[in-house]
Amino acid sequence: MPGTENLAVPTSEPINSHGGQAAGTPCNVIPSALFDPVGKGMIDLYPNARNTFDALGTNYANVPVRSLDENEFDIRVDHSFSPKDSVFARFSYDQATSFIPGGSPGFAEPSAFASTQNITNHGRNVAVSETHVFSDRTVNQLNAGFNRIFNHILSFGDKSCEAAKLGIQGANLDSSCPGAPPGLSQSGKDCMSCGLSATLMRQGSYSSRS
Repeated sequence: MPGTENLAVPTSEPINSHGGQAAGTPCNVIPSALFDPVGKGMIDLYPNARNTFDALGTNYANVPVRSLDENEFDIRVDHSFSPKDSVFARFSYDQATSFIPGGSPGFAEPSAFASTQNITNHGRNVAVSETHVFSDRTVNQLNAGFNRIFNHILSFGDKSCEAAKLGIQGANLDSSCPGAPPGLSQSGKDCMSCGLSATLMRQGSYSSRS
């Protein structure tokens, strides 16, 4: 994120009514009077520079840690009721929680709502089989099974309504978010559309004229 810290440096240089400055005024810093409050709020989400990598043209480094905690087991039962009647049953269980971080801390991630997530995985499987021998020519096998995999994803900033707090209009579309129309709830458990809008910051230039 080279150069973004310059945008946050205020200057008291006067500006004209049309937003320009007098000829000869340095233009490498945007005057604080021209700061867009929403843009300034988004810039402030970015951390200060703390490293210099001239070869890469970057000034910030972060090494996030991904975590995984998983428990799983299988139970199997085989039983013969008689030489002609047997049953088999199996139950498989898997429960995992993982944290998948983004590259930048907090809301500085370009899409924090989609890239910094806590994920809970629920996996269950049941299988039952019964085999009955009627004769040396007739055998019947009855199979039944159940399989369920469910993932619950809790995104960073869930229920924070950060976009509305910054003043981005129409970004939070869940009815529990400030200013959102009623009846738009996407989930009874989470505020699915109440975080921060995905953003892309680009280094640009600023010019003025008298």
